[in-house]
Amino acid sequence: MSTQIFKLKPPQAQILRSKKRFKVVNAGRSFGKTWVSGAAIMDKALNNDNKTVIYIAPTLVMARNLMWDKWIKEHIPEEYIAHKNEQFMVMTFTNGSKFYCLSAEHPDRLRGLRADLLIVDECAMIDNGFYEVIRPVLSSNYHDGEALYISTPQGYNWFYKIFCKGKKNPDSWDCFEFTTLDGGNVSQEEIEEAKKDMSPKMFAQEYMASFNTISGRVYENFDRDLNTCELDENWGKADLHIGMDFNVNPMTAAIAVEENGNLYFFDEIVLKNTNTQETADTIKKRYPMATVYVYPDPTGNKRQSNAPVGLTDFEILKSAGFIVCAPPHPYATKDKFNTVNAALCDASGNRKVFIAEDRCLDLRESLEGYTYKDNGDTDKSSGYDHITDAAAYLICYKLPSYSSRAVYRPRVYGT
Repeated sequence: MSTQIFKLKPPQAQILRSKKRFKVVNAGRSFGKTWVSGAAIMDKALNNDNKTVIYIAPTLVMARNLMWDKWIKEHIPEEYIAHKNEQFMVMTFTNGSKFYCLSAEHPDRLRGLRADLLIVDECAMIDNGFYEVIRPVLSSNYHDGEALYISTPQGYNWFYKIFCKGKKNPDSWDCFEFTTLDGGNVSQEEIEEAKKDMSPKMFAQEYMASFNTISGRVYENFDRDLNTCELDENWGKADLHIGMDFNVNPMTAAIAVEENGNLYFFDEIVLKNTNTQETADTIKKRYPMATVYVYPDPTGNKRQSNAPVGLTDFEILKSAGFIVCAPPHPYATKDKFNTVNAALCDASGNRKVFIAEDRCLDLRESLEGYTYKDNGDTDKSSGYDHITDAAAYLICYKLPSYSSRAVYRPRVYGT
């Protein structure tokens, strides 16, 4: 076997050493993503008998150019190949293992296939919804396959979502982030030259592998590094301020404390197929001794919840012993967005909202991922509007901006 594939740079070797079932690699251009993928293919297919490895690129041309012609045919010795189909890019090895080089353009070709290792290259260039198509490839009656998802970021699409999913499930997922410079294939001088030819946002995406610099974000002032805080275990014993969105699936609550005029979000609740009563019960069970102030969707004073019969959402919250704080009318959407952005970071650089990194994963993900569509409307198909709305109701009430007229008509229910 050729030994070239094992000459990996330390960051690339770190990826292959991971024993987790699912690996997600977010890396800058020229990091060596194809080299990592090729090494993973050879390790699984040639060092193990009767294994199936599937590699998928965004297009058939990319699959052939990136992997089949420039990697597989160059690095796998002929004596290990039992059969090779050039047209369909399928290779069978002498140990019974099989390799398929496919494209995301033809997902139907995946039906009936099962993989011991699935590699999806340049995920961010593949249409949303593809993850649901390929996930069954890893399931069978005999074993559960492994997956390597690897890409340079390109907005908040499904690649971003599975990266966040991996962060939330460290038992079976491993997530890696590397810049172009980390890969060791591009000099510092070349990177400095690239800075001169690219916009800051594009440079951050392509070379720094940054998710949070793409234009079109609703909450563009959120910074995952600057709007963060360390968890204080005493917060659960303090007065709690909870923003709540009444959507049934999911119903969300963003939980914070107020200190020195700032809001510190340190917990969240995301419940599917539920109702206001169950959400209230969850809060009481989690924080039985706390005084709870709830800042819900203002329409909840009229809305009929599905449990118990005949009560509005506000009445259910008040019956749970919560103090309900809300204006009599809904917040104007533009005012809501502006108020939250100003609280995240105002024009003077002041930040009044901070979020615990390890406890508010959905809120952080949604603040980064909630975007506008090309026509100027917000993209609610991602589901990122739910937990962000929950937090926004609290922020608009406690940290009103001068442009937000609705917050000057607050009412407090349940006192």
